[in-house]
Amino acid sequence: MSILGWGSSLSATSLTVPKTWDDITPEWMSAALAADFPGVQVETVGVELRDDGTNRRARLGVTYSGGAGPATVFVKAADPAHKALIRLTSGMFHEPRLFT
Repeated sequence: MSILGWGSSLSATSLTVPKTWDDITPEWMSAALAADFPGVQVETVGVELRDDGTNRRARLGVTYSGGAGPATVFVKAADPAHKALIRLTSGMFHEPRLFT
C-alpha cells in the first residue's frame, strides 16, 4: 500500500517522514506522489489550512509543473508536546475504531 493508500509501495529508506510542515518541499511531495502519479513534478506545496489540537493536521495546496495530481493533500503529524499524552492514553490505537 502506498502512502496514499492506492496500491504502490514506498520503502522507509526511499522517503523520510517530514518533521515540520516546512520539510514538505516540492521535491519531497513529488517523490511521495510519484508511485501513484508517474511523471508528476510538484512546483509548489503550501499549508492552506492548519489545526493544532490533540494532533496536528493540515490541508496542503499543491501545484504542478509537470504531470498531474491532487490539488490538495491532507496530512497529519504528532506534536512533540503531545507524544507522551498519546502514549499514556493509547490514542493511536483508538482512532482507527472511529472508521470501522
